[in-house]
Amino acid sequence: MGSLIKLNVSDVENSELFSPLLLDGELADLKDKFGKLVIYKTTVELVEEHFQYWHDLTTKRRDRRGEVALVIENEKNQVLLHTKDHYPTGAFRIPTGGINYNEKVIDALHRETFEETGFSLVSYKFIALLLYEFEYLGQKNPFMSFIFHVTPDGVKPQVQDENEKISGFRWINRREMGEIAQELRNLPDAWKEWGIMRAIPHELVHDL
Repeated sequence: MGSLIKLNVSDVENSELFSPLLLDGELADLKDKFGKLVIYKTTVELVEEHFQYWHDLTTKRRDRRGEVALVIENEKNQVLLHTKDHYPTGAFRIPTGGINYNEKVIDALHRETFEETGFSLVSYKFIALLLYEFEYLGQKNPFMSFIFHVTPDGVKPQVQDENEKISGFRWINRREMGEIAQELRNLPDAWKEWGIMRAIPHELVHDL
């Protein structure tokens, strides 16, 4: 797994980089609901073009402040992956969806699960908060991924929002998460940075 630094709630709330992305009392509310929070930070170095994309998304246009990452598991202990038309051939990963500014994490969890799969949630639990520190020539840009384990109310996913551009799904045994992470890390050069970023939550879930 990539280099991860374990943090506590106060580390994040007092961080000049990450605290502007949080709603007031957000982590305390999650802690009250789910108990002790598992929080990690990782640094991903990007080329200028990719760094600018994330900077514009989270800081300049403020389109989103983070994402929910969905570990959707069925009764067979299989985890749902998806792919998109523009991904490299054979590239699958767990679904993620953006959290809008001023949107609560749990609201985004329900909305994104339905938009991407058509599922409603029977139950869910918080796995971890993964903080990304994107870097380019000493510049830093923050992003947050709230990872949830989800029990769905169905077995056959159906995309509800065509803008998601999801082109396929597959179920894997949850023990295969490490293999999926390795496949993401081995994507072609044009997708290398994206693959590394997307591999890390799979590795984290696999280890936890």
